[in-house]
Amino acid sequence: MTLALRRTILLVLAAFAALTLLLAPTAAMAAEANPTVELVDDGAPAILSIAFAPTWVQLLTLLVTIVLPVLVGLVTTRETNSARKTIYLALLSAVTGFGSELLSALSNGETYDAAAGLYKFVGVLVIGIALHYGVWKPTGVAAAAASVGYQPKH
Repeated sequence: MTLALRRTILLVLAAFAALTLLLAPTAAMAAEANPTVELVDDGAPAILSIAFAPTWVQLLTLLVTIVLPVLVGLVTTRETNSARKTIYLALLSAVTGFGSELLSALSNGETYDAAAGLYKFVGVLVIGIALHYGVWKPTGVAAAAASVGYQPKH
C-alpha cells in the first residue's frame, strides 16, 4: 500500500470521527441509563428496573473496536512484522479507550475518569485481538486488508 493511500485512509477515518462527533444528536448525548431500586419497609429490594440506552460514544467505540484489526491491516503491509502490528493495535486501542472516555466526559459535562479510560483501553485491545484471530483472520479479511495496494518485491 502506498504512503499516499495510507494517509488518505487515515484522513477519511479522522474526518468520519469528527463528523460523528459534530453531528451527534444531543438527545443521544443526554440519555442516561440509571437503574433504580425501590426499597420496601423491611429494607429488601422490591423492583429493579434496568434500562438499555447506549450513548453515541458507546456505539462509536463499539464500531471502532470491531474494525480496528482491519484498519491495522490496511495501514500495514503483508511483510510487516506481527509484533509491529500488535503495537499498532495496542496504540489504536489506547487512543480509542482513553479517547472515548474523554468524549463521554466532555459530552456529559463530567470529570474525566482515567480508570474508566484504562478499562475501555484493555477491553478494546482484548476484543480487537479476539476479533482478529476469531473472525477477521479465519475469514481472510485480515489478509485481504494487508494485501490492498501490495506490490511484491522482485
